[in-house]
Amino acid sequence: MKKVMLFVGVLALLLPGCGTDERERLIADALDQINSAATNMATIRDNIVKWEKAKESERPKLLKSAIDGTQALSKNALAFQLIKGQADKLEPGTLESRKELADKYRERFAAAIENANKERIALNEAIARAEKKEKAPLVDLKISLQKAQGDFENLVKQR
Repeated sequence: MKKVMLFVGVLALLLPGCGTDERERLIADALDQINSAATNMATIRDNIVKWEKAKESERPKLLKSAIDGTQALSKNALAFQLIKGQADKLEPGTLESRKELADKYRERFAAAIENANKERIALNEAIARAEKKEKAPLVDLKISLQKAQGDFENLVKQR
């Protein structure tokens, strides 16, 4: 996931240029996907925390909700791939306009990336705590999370 956040930062710096309306739309879309991924990780984490404390009869539903959240993360990765494809088709902007947009969005990207990283760490910690109690039921969730992470890492490899 760290590679993904590095890619997002690079994307933010490469997108700016002339045709700023289109570039700003792509930047806004990228920010939306980062924030959505953070929200999805928080939802998965919340379901895991609830799963730990839930009655045995409620656990399967909570675990399914967590796994469904990993599918939403994969959708975030797919949306990023589309954004990247659109950005790659744009003509390079001037150095001056790229700097202007990078300056304009740098703080927003940094805050969104920081939030996503916090959620990723909190999710990993919640899974580790839950595994101490019972490991077997979380296997499918971990596999789904690894797939979602792989989808994001594929973005970095495409660069």
